[in-house]
Amino acid sequence: MAALDSVTDSATRAVLGELCALFLLEAVAPRTGELLADGRMSAEQVRALPDTVERLTAALAPHLTALAEACDVPEEHLSGLPLLSVPDPVTRRTG
Repeated sequence: MAALDSVTDSATRAVLGELCALFLLEAVAPRTGELLADGRMSAEQVRALPDTVERLTAALAPHLTALAEACDVPEEHLSGLPLLSVPDPVTRRTG
């Protein structure tokens, strides 16, 4: 998260902030029971987690190609992801 402070473009910083938040929430999700039992999360926070993850995922979807390129993800790893595949205008299938 400290690296975000060095990003000068505000739009890029916002996208990277959402990506960090999504990563952290995905790491927290499997531990919500323990965090709830220890009083580190409230029941309301646990209930809000799926909607928050969904909102962040939707916000990041338009940026997937740019994020994949920035992370140098090989094309063969991307070809099976429907969100990154462009539908063929004739068949309407992704390819």
